[in-house]
Amino acid sequence: ASNGRKEVKDVISVKNICEYVEHIHAVKGLSIHETKLKVGIDSGQHFLKICLALVCPTDSEDENQAPQNSVRDVLILSIAHEVKEDYESVKILWEACNLNDISFLLSSDYNMSNIAFGLQSHASTRPCHACNALKPREKGVDWEQGELRTIGSLKRDCSGYRNAGCVPKNAALFNN
Repeated sequence: ASNGRKEVKDVISVKNICEYVEHIHAVKGLSIHETKLKVGIDSGQHFLKICLALVCPTDSEDENQAPQNSVRDVLILSIAHEVKEDYESVKILWEACNLNDISFLLSSDYNMSNIAFGLQSHASTRPCHACNALKPREKGVDWEQGELRTIGSLKRDCSGYRNAGCVPKNAALFNN
């Protein structure tokens, strides 16, 4: 809110994601072992949402059958109206549906990847979610190759940033 206070928004969310995933598998007649879970996070039409799709690897597609993983097969896990696409909002939706309780593949745009990995925006000094390359200071200059990011490097950099007092102007010192 403009007065510095946080606005309270309603969140609609699946409460027990493990039971929900098991239920969806049962309804679709699928084994949990034959599918992968793909989670998408995005905003659109004034809603921030976390969605789930079951990915079923197949050898061939039957042209008379509806395509797998079409928009009809996307299931909303958590949703909120008129919230920003930022770390705090995503964290609230993520925790509301207990997303850490399942193993999944994340499908998102670059902005959401940075949010999910705890990185700053693409205006930052090290904007790439895949590596820690420095953004060139001048347009038209090639990027230098950075080191690939890993879960371990993200944790290490986050801990270093926190231990240094979380000073935003020093974020680049911690590959952010």
